[in-house]
Amino acid sequence: MMNKTDLQKRTKTFALYIIKIVQLLPENRVCWTFCDQTITPIPLDKDKKGLAPQAPRYTSIDKVLKAKKLSQVF
Repeated sequence: MMNKTDLQKRTKTFALYIIKIVQLLPENRVCWTFCDQTITPIPLDKDKKGLAPQAPRYTSIDKVLKAKKLSQVF
């Protein structure tokens, strides 16, 4: 059984995004190069109620890394 500190160590969020795609010919294979960065927690807007995402959404990694509150992400 894990204690609270073990669980906190395992619950970090990382973003993996592609920085380079190379197509290898003639095999028609693709090689992806990934870069990882830690995403810090993004607080909800305090003055706006009901704007938390209710379903999965898509956004760019730049918006997520620069956001100070959730409304700046979506």
